[in-house]
Amino acid sequence: MGPIFEQLKRESADPGVVYVRFDLSDDLGAAIAKEVAAGYGVADIFAYARRTGFIVLVDAKTKKAVETLDITMSADRMRQAIRAAARRSGA
Repeated sequence: MGPIFEQLKRESADPGVVYVRFDLSDDLGAAIAKEVAAGYGVADIFAYARRTGFIVLVDAKTKKAVETLDITMSADRMRQAIRAAARRSGA
């Protein structure tokens, strides 16, 4: 997801969208990611964290996951999902 994550981040100049990358590839990275997620108030997204290679869209107001993007989706589909989530949250 690295290249598409970086591409989507560059394309979104919306100040209401925050991109945070969590490294879940080893135990140390997962422990750090969990602490960072707790700081953002979204620690419960780790219910999704059974694998790597996905993006979770989280509503900034409710702190709830609204959609999960993964490598099987096209970049266009991911863009549409990000825009829709931003509209729903008022970003």
